[in-house]
Amino acid sequence: MADAPEKKCPAGLPAWLATFGDLMSLLLCFFVLLLSFATIDAKKMKKVVAGMDKAFGVQNEVIAHNTPMGTSIIALKWSPNVTKKTTKDVVRQETTSVISKKILSQKSGSDGESDNDEKAKQTQEDTKKIKKSLKLESFLRQVEVHGSENIIFIRLKDKAAFQTGKARLNRAIFGTLKKVAKNLAKMEGRIQVIGHTDDIPISNDEFSSNWELSSIRATAVLHKLMEYEPDLADRIQAEGHADVDPIEDNQNSMGRSANRRVEIILKK
Repeated sequence: MADAPEKKCPAGLPAWLATFGDLMSLLLCFFVLLLSFATIDAKKMKKVVAGMDKAFGVQNEVIAHNTPMGTSIIALKWSPNVTKKTTKDVVRQETTSVISKKILSQKSGSDGESDNDEKAKQTQEDTKKIKKSLKLESFLRQVEVHGSENIIFIRLKDKAAFQTGKARLNRAIFGTLKKVAKNLAKMEGRIQVIGHTDDIPISNDEFSSNWELSSIRATAVLHKLMEYEPDLADRIQAEGHADVDPIEDNQNSMGRSANRRVEIILKK
């Protein structure tokens, strides 16, 4: 067989290379345009750099003004007291380390600290019981229950207990208050019912101010609790705080809605 004739390549660059070059030029212009739009925040850049320094183990030199104190009952700093003559040849060294006193008191088990621990533990258990009892109401966002140290907060949310500008309890909240009253009757401690409003002033035929509205709302809840559990009467009181204790910002409708509330507080 005769060898096939060699094909001659056309002169110049291949045709696809022009299209490829145009594409690369357009991509370069696109990224240059993105870079021109980007701005660098110097403060954020410093924070990022500082965070990377800590992450990669760059240590800063910190000048210690005071000698670090350990948690050992053996005092690191001590000075001998002036000893007096005793019948026995014994000299005792005394220390005034605050840390050692604290640790020794914890080991000895002082009554005050043990009582606080017991109260805190009991508060946690009571909080769990109330949350379990009001599980449905919490799911419907009508009630919130919180426990903090020796205090339990039961918060009736806006419109769950009262209509806007009114102080008459909604019938839908009666079942919730009955559960709350039964739980409180089984628990020790003082009970406060506090009414709160938002910062929008009210002035109508029924109420002359937010103070009056919040006080009457708290009193209405108090009477309903005592109706279900009369034994609560000797340890319950009602207060009106108007708009002086907000939990959210009054600048928007959601914040004002959160501030319109009635709180039932159990203090151990």
